[in-house]
Amino acid sequence: MNTPGFLRRPPGAAIQNRLRDSQAQPATSRKRKFLEWILFALLCCGVLFAIWLVLFGGIFLRERQLAKATDHREVALGCIELLGKSDELIQYYYANELDSLPPVIRSKHAHLVHVDRRDTGGVIMEFGGGFYHYGYRLEAVPSEKDHWRLLLYAEDQEDRELVRIP
Repeated sequence: MNTPGFLRRPPGAAIQNRLRDSQAQPATSRKRKFLEWILFALLCCGVLFAIWLVLFGGIFLRERQLAKATDHREVALGCIELLGKSDELIQYYYANELDSLPPVIRSKHAHLVHVDRRDTGGVIMEFGGGFYHYGYRLEAVPSEKDHWRLLLYAEDQEDRELVRIP
């Protein structure tokens, strides 16, 4: 009875052959493989950086635009107008429902506008969503009656006051 060739080899012979072949490789091919791995790693880093830019670059750019806008006072006055518009304590306006809002608020293209008419309420205009939230928040100044302040808020950052309305 004939036994196939691969069964006649002693165990571990294939591993020994591979080891012998790898030791016999010239140094230039090992350097080349090393360089190929380095280039592959750099390519992967570049792809990850590009993905990060697509996901976060636009968000950070939009956040800077909101901070540098010149119409903070108008936005705050539009939010105050929105607070007096209805008797409902809490209202939400989503992106497709912004037509009924003041023009200055509508022009900002927020994803969500949250109006809270309770005692310590205010208005939140949210531009981000999902994994990162940022936007404008109008709130009453606690120590002064009928005074409001417009803040720029973002996750993991301290709120920045943009304007006060007496």
